[in-house]
Amino acid sequence: MTLEPLKPHSREWYARLARELGGYRHPWARVLDGPDPELTFDALLAERLGPGVRVLEAGCGHGPDAARFASGVGRWAAFDMVPELAAQARANAPHADIHEWNAHAGPDGLPYREERYVVLASNLS
Repeated sequence: MTLEPLKPHSREWYARLARELGGYRHPWARVLDGPDPELTFDALLAERLGPGVRVLEAGCGHGPDAARFASGVGRWAAFDMVPELAAQARANAPHADIHEWNAHAGPDGLPYREERYVVLASNLS
């Protein structure tokens, strides 16, 4: 069976990644010298989190950041536009409040729009 090519970073492309790879995962290995940017991001984020912090994550994908950090904050709310990825995020990060939402719909579709958050936008294309 040959799969038809999809436009990269389209909703359908992300849905296929979710089905075939179990999420939005990088298929390459790091080969550069120097500090790892992913680990640097995690360390900088961890410094700013704590029990009273509320985080709103845009484009949560399959929930890797929510899975690592949500249990240590006051609230971790997140959204993704791809239903398959949002479902995986809910399974991977049970301490987080994950929603399917596309930012183009405007803030009325966001269930937590009246609350104040530290905003985290990670791994967005």
